[in-house]
Amino acid sequence: MIRPVGVLEAIVELKENKLHGYKLLTRIMAGNEEVSYRYITDLDVRKKAEHRIVQYISQKYPNSKLFINLPESMSIDELVLLNPNAVVCIPASLSIKSIGTYSMEIKTKNLKICLDDFYTADYELSELIMGSFDYVFFREDFYVNAKRRNIERVIAYFKHFGCKVGFKKIDSVDKLEYALDLGVDLGHGYLFGQEYVLVPS
Repeated sequence: MIRPVGVLEAIVELKENKLHGYKLLTRIMAGNEEVSYRYITDLDVRKKAEHRIVQYISQKYPNSKLFINLPESMSIDELVLLNPNAVVCIPASLSIKSIGTYSMEIKTKNLKICLDDFYTADYELSELIMGSFDYVFFREDFYVNAKRRNIERVIAYFKHFGCKVGFKKIDSVDKLEYALDLGVDLGHGYLFGQEYVLVPS
């Protein structure tokens, strides 16, 4: 029997060490085994699972800030109805044109926007629509491997335009201390825990 599962990863305000919100991920259980959502090739199965998870978790956690990946299963209009406090995560791997189009649509619905999986100091930052993003989360391999001066430059650039900056996959004290030293605002990863929420049948 296949059942959708919501995974809530705590997003923590690093300096204050307090909960800021949750990153909501959709997973699917096949019997007692978890099948990663991204490995489900049937788009219809993925859409149904995502829709149920977003709907259920939005009702169960109405006062929590939920960071939700750009949905496959619904329009931004429907997402607003389900969760008017959602933060929509747009992958940095999209083209500048697509990022701009999605950003304008999301902003007109009064939702928050997160540029997710930011990954290179060589990105043409000036092409991004500054002020469009409320949050930006750096990919692990970027902040771990890039030169510190490049990380500092990119963090300063985003913060100049009012973004809160976060690190993904913080799973060690070393990563946490590095983030704090750089003045990073937010983080999520195994160090902060996660919660699995089964959707009732």
